[in-house]
Amino acid sequence: MESQDLQSLWPIRVVLTSKNTGTNPEQVQFVWQNGQYVLVAEPKARMPLGDVAGILLDANTPRLPPEVESGLRALFDTLEAHGSRVTWGGAPQHPDLAWARVQLLATKFEYGSSFHIFLATLKSGSSVQVAERNAFGKDFKTLEQEAAANLASGNWQPVSVSGRPLDPKRDFGRHSLEGSLQEVMEAGGNQAPAYIAKAKNLPPDQALPLLKKAAQLNPLWGEPIFLQAGLSTNPAEKEGLLKKATQLDPRATSYWLELAHVETANGQASAAQGSWLRAENSAPTEAERERIHQARLASEQERLDAAEQERRRERDAVHLADQRAQDSEAARIRAAEKAANQSVDAASGGAQPSNVVPWDSLASRKVRGLLTRVDCLNHGARLSIKTGSKVLDLFLSDTASLKLACGLQTPSRRIAAAYVAQTDDVRHTAGNVTSLELQ
Repeated sequence: MESQDLQSLWPIRVVLTSKNTGTNPEQVQFVWQNGQYVLVAEPKARMPLGDVAGILLDANTPRLPPEVESGLRALFDTLEAHGSRVTWGGAPQHPDLAWARVQLLATKFEYGSSFHIFLATLKSGSSVQVAERNAFGKDFKTLEQEAAANLASGNWQPVSVSGRPLDPKRDFGRHSLEGSLQEVMEAGGNQAPAYIAKAKNLPPDQALPLLKKAAQLNPLWGEPIFLQAGLSTNPAEKEGLLKKATQLDPRATSYWLELAHVETANGQASAAQGSWLRAENSAPTEAERERIHQARLASEQERLDAAEQERRRERDAVHLADQRAQDSEAARIRAAEKAANQSVDAASGGAQPSNVVPWDSLASRKVRGLLTRVDCLNHGARLSIKTGSKVLDLFLSDTASLKLACGLQTPSRRIAAAYVAQTDDVRHTAGNVTSLELQ
């Protein structure tokens, strides 16, 4: 795995006993107890090296594709040491395609030198197909055919692998133990889990010191860091703790999911998407990966909707601010005009006119259309001018020079007129004609 010193999350303890444990020597296995992995076996029992490989994989790599993890455990289970010579790849207890694939890639001469590239690519989150093409330069189908042929051959020859000399006393701390088997099993171990258990259901101020103590006792364990993040009310601190927890245990799907939610809440959308993807990759089953994938898509849509709503709020706020500024300026101008008018009135000493004609009513307007009717009045005439579907009635004070006949105009004549808008409820007109041109 490109590391010479893989660490186990918990101490690994092998207890050899001269007493018959009642277990098949070929079926001994490690159990997790008291903060340690313990194996109790008779001296001649076969060591489950595949279990050891699984323990080290869990503690040192992100979750790999299931078929690769299964194959690696089976490959390491075939490790044998004869003096200074170490081999692997011989016949396993239960050969299958996963084992045959890994055995082929790790032991065949043309593939073995690139096996570490294959594993490194998988650790980065790539699929088996991509990792095989990247490491060995062959397509997936060709290598799958070779793996199937390797499984069918039944002829698996072990090959030598590099190894370091070990001294049991120096490297494993070999020593004799006295007491009952139960006492031996309960001795030693790591007490960090006990502090986690004590912290449960306690108030945050009482739980936090216990969680920090658990983290000190086992600095490789992500759980106490993750639980500390759950107690934190500071967004930046919570995010930092979650990132540390995912570094310690990249296989913990719940850690990645919580980090994705916190990053989203902190406005870090890109980082959150990365955490969602890592959560997918860390999921132990295909069903769980699909569930997380759908949740990620829903979360991204919610983020996009929230971003759009925020942009709308910002646009509305800017528009409202502009409108308020315009209204304020208009009010200021009107107040200044009123103050100026009052000052002029006071200086002139005269009374303010009661019937003031608005200035905009004196502005000349124009209309073009058909003159459809002329109603002669005592003084002047009312002209009916049709423009589109509307009829505009205007007052003309001087009709003598135009020689217009009163009544319905047949045929209607085209007319262009200028007028000042001024409603007259007596004459029933909307303005007074200032000039006109008949065509």
